[in-house]
Amino acid sequence: MGSITSNAFSGGDDSEELKKERMKYLSEIYWIKLGNIISPKTFNVWKALYKGLTSYHDLLFDRKQLVDETKALYEKNAELKKLLQQYMQSDDNKALKIPPHQTIKRENLNIALSNI
Repeated sequence: MGSITSNAFSGGDDSEELKKERMKYLSEIYWIKLGNIISPKTFNVWKALYKGLTSYHDLLFDRKQLVDETKALYEKNAELKKLLQQYMQSDDNKALKIPPHQTIKRENLNIALSNI
């Protein structure tokens, strides 16, 4: 009676070895089943979704950087407009024989400023 079932009931030292083998076998089955919980089709869908969302995240990050850059350019533009207005209205310009602001037609300047 050297079979596994006869040794399991013999109550000898083999029962500990059989318990270890059974636990090992059950553990292997558990991990095999756990590895097959998600079907390959579902896994491929999740993989494609991850790839798409990663690409979308990169796109949004790039857009954020562009928005920040645009905001900084708007602020710089507003500062330059203010400086230009100060320069055009300065008393120092009026003291010159031909003030720089007289060489520029006001209509062209207003159009240029409104387009900025």
